[in-house]
Amino acid sequence: METTYLREFAKVAECGSFTAAARTLHLTQSTLSKHVALLEREFGADLFVRDRSGVSLTEAGGVLYAQARQMEQLLRATVALVHAARDGQAPGAGADAGAAGATGVEAADSARAGGGAASAGSRPSAAGSTGASWARSSCTWRSAAST
Repeated sequence: METTYLREFAKVAECGSFTAAARTLHLTQSTLSKHVALLEREFGADLFVRDRSGVSLTEAGGVLYAQARQMEQLLRATVALVHAARDGQAPGAGADAGAAGATGVEAADSARAGGGAASAGSRPSAAGSTGASWARSSCTWRSAAST
């Protein structure tokens, strides 16, 4: 499983459309669609409900989205801890590690226990519920001429 594909999947969920996510990620829509299809094949589940107005998460997609957010936080914390160790700092002592919120062991324990997920108001919800409209606003594409 590619962590990049998980980030791309999360961006589609946040934007509510493959087109907006592709623009934000600087990918073609076709490439993005292929990456999500690979994740759907790997997990054996549809992750999005697709319709004319965009996409929304299925129940399985909602579960994967929450886990992907936790994994991204854990990866950021891991990078900070490794950089701190490289620079001779004690685990958790670096500014980046402190911002990540936990030492490696604590972050791993939190992820296994299901802690550290994004709050309900900050992540897209499963199909049929509202919440995607908040995230879509963060994916509004503007050309350089319009700013």
